[in-house]
Amino acid sequence: MRQASPLVLCFATALLASLLVQPMWAQRAYVGGLGGGTVYSKVNITSGTGDGQVGPGFGPAGGFVLGQTMKNGRWGGELRYIFFQNDIKLEGGSQSVDFGARSHSAAYDVLYYFDNEPEAKVRGYAAFGFGVKVFQGTGMERFDQPGSHLALLTKTTQTVPAGDVGLGVRVRMGKNWFFRLEFRDYISAVPKNVIAESIDSEIGDIFHHWAPLFGIAWTF
Repeated sequence: MRQASPLVLCFATALLASLLVQPMWAQRAYVGGLGGGTVYSKVNITSGTGDGQVGPGFGPAGGFVLGQTMKNGRWGGELRYIFFQNDIKLEGGSQSVDFGARSHSAAYDVLYYFDNEPEAKVRGYAAFGFGVKVFQGTGMERFDQPGSHLALLTKTTQTVPAGDVGLGVRVRMGKNWFFRLEFRDYISAVPKNVIAESIDSEIGDIFHHWAPLFGIAWTF
């Protein structure tokens, strides 16, 4: 229960930011859903007893967005929540192990559209944002875990700062509906409570989380 508070704080901060810029909004707001598949980069582990790699693998994602567009049509903003299911894989020498894991991303993103025509049929955009990611180890901890000389995979929850950048396109499907396709790189600190360093080992600090996402949104 205590671990939910960072997500609540992030949503509250993002909502406050959107309210503060409310006088600048003129176009309709929108709400929508997103889904897709995602994969993480691996980080290196160095140790006196050998080297290895660790990181979540491929998995599904889904979530929602709440956004608006500024009156000049070039800029927009979105409050985003995305859920990711990516099991962690630890590899070192001839040993490897998979461990159940998931994460939650909550962020406020700024969008820059490549044209200033809010009602255009097709609109490309760039995006960047900042928020938090909550990592959760969900597997069963093992005393005899393979690769334990490199890292220990734990059933722990940890919140870390995160940012994201990406490109996308939205295609109007009717008066109030549009389809969107985008690619995001979520950049976060490695959760070293969930992926704990062993004695005499050192784990890299940054995860890149690549997410091709698609969805629909309704304007109002």
